[in-house]
Amino acid sequence: MARKGEAPPREKTSRGSKTLVSPWTKWLKAIRVAYAIDQDEFGLRIGRTRSAVAMWETGQQSPPAKVVAAIRTAFPEAPPPPDGNSSVQVKGTVDTEATYAKILYAGIVPASNWGDALNQAEPEPISPKFAGPRRFMCKVQGDSCYPALHQGDMVIFESNPAPAEGMIVLAERSSDSACTVKEFKRVNGMATLAPINPDPAFRDVSDPAGWRATAVLVGVIFTVQGAEAEFYSPSGLRVLQLLTLRQTL
Repeated sequence: MARKGEAPPREKTSRGSKTLVSPWTKWLKAIRVAYAIDQDEFGLRIGRTRSAVAMWETGQQSPPAKVVAAIRTAFPEAPPPPDGNSSVQVKGTVDTEATYAKILYAGIVPASNWGDALNQAEPEPISPKFAGPRRFMCKVQGDSCYPALHQGDMVIFESNPAPAEGMIVLAERSSDSACTVKEFKRVNGMATLAPINPDPAFRDVSDPAGWRATAVLVGVIFTVQGAEAEFYSPSGLRVLQLLTLRQTL
C-alpha cells in the first residue's frame, strides 16, 4: 500500500495486470496542453513553483485540496479533477472474470432512423461505474463529432432533458426518428445544438421546436494505440475535456 503522497502501485489481477494511469498526471498535463503553457507559467498562475508542478505531474506527490481549488479557479475550462467522481483509465491485460454490470445498447449515433431505440435495446455487459437506471450505450459513426468523439467510440449517455450549458448531448427530432450528438449552448437566451466538428459543413441545429436534448454524455470507451481507454464523469462531459484527454494519451 502506498504511503501518503506516493504514487499508487500497479494493480495486479489473477490473469495479468491492469495499469492505472495516474489521474493527477493526466489532469495537470491536460490543462497545460489545453492552455498551451509550460510548468513555469502553470505554477505562476496558481502561486506555486515549477518544481511543485513537476512533482504533481510525475506522481511523486498529490496536490493538496487548496491547490486543486486554486487550479480550478485559474483554469475554469479545465476538466473535473480526479476526485473520485471522474476517472481516466487505460487498461492492459485485465481479469476476464471481472464483475460486470448491464447497460442497454441502443445502437448507432447519429442516426436518421433512431426510432424507439431504448425500448428495443438489448442489455450489454459494461464496467459497473457506467451502469445506471437512466443510462444507455451507443456507438459513434461518421465524423460529425470529431475530434472529441471518433468513429467506433462507445459512448454512455444518461437521460436528462435539461442539460447544463456546454454539455455534449444526444438530441432527438420530434418530426421523425432522427437523433444527433451536439454541444448544448445558449445563444441570446435561446437553446442551440452546436456542431462538435468545427468543419463548416456541420451546422448548428437551431430549431428548438424540432429538436430536443434528451440525454447527456457521461462516459466514453475508446482505443489508444491498441489499448482500451475510458473516461467517465457522472456530471457530464464537455468537448474540451475530451480533446485534452485525447491529446495526453
